[in-house]
Amino acid sequence: MSDHLAQIRRLFGAQPITERITMRAVTEIVVEKSGVKLRDILSDRRDEATLNPRHVAMYLCRHHTPRSYMQLGEFFRRDHGSVINGVQRIERVRHEDWIAGFIENCESEIAERWPPAAV
Repeated sequence: MSDHLAQIRRLFGAQPITERITMRAVTEIVVEKSGVKLRDILSDRRDEATLNPRHVAMYLCRHHTPRSYMQLGEFFRRDHGSVINGVQRIERVRHEDWIAGFIENCESEIAERWPPAAV
């Protein structure tokens, strides 16, 4: 059975469960790229230096994991409405110069670590 499953994974490019992208992994990429500490992203801090990376992490988690707004809220220690606002904010400004390069760097790292399945 495991050989059969391995063949299916090879054919469809599916990654083993242990290699799937997680909210923590995405957030750690944002931490690496921003220099903001994980504990600050998960804290109550509202300064711009913390808020922007937190919102980017929420946005990337929403777009690269199958998690709901409620689940994201639990992870980021926020209510789901705050997560929705953060994600929508990044969707509005993601093409502006001040944030576009940062998001692109984070998404490149995500794509490198978890390549999309071959079509």
